[in-house]
Amino acid sequence: MIVRWPDDIKAIMNIKPEKKSEPDLTEIIYPCLDGKIYFLDSERRQLHSVAISSGGGPFKGTGSLYPDGTPLLFVGHGDNSPVKRR
Repeated sequence: MIVRWPDDIKAIMNIKPEKKSEPDLTEIIYPCLDGKIYFLDSERRQLHSVAISSGGGPFKGTGSLYPDGTPLLFVGHGDNSPVKRR
């Protein structure tokens, strides 16, 4: 997903101080099958934050952000377990 963070949201985020002061910070966030979520600075095309690790399992599907602009990220955890039905 691609998101341009407004200044008021950047001020409350846990990001590097130089990123908080950067105007029009646009970030590419992508959860991957390697079990990590990466944060890419779209202007510089480089990782600008430490990847978040799932602790073991892969992320499957597309991540999404909370709809009101709050910086909450939702991702799905994938596994190969069969669905158990009652």
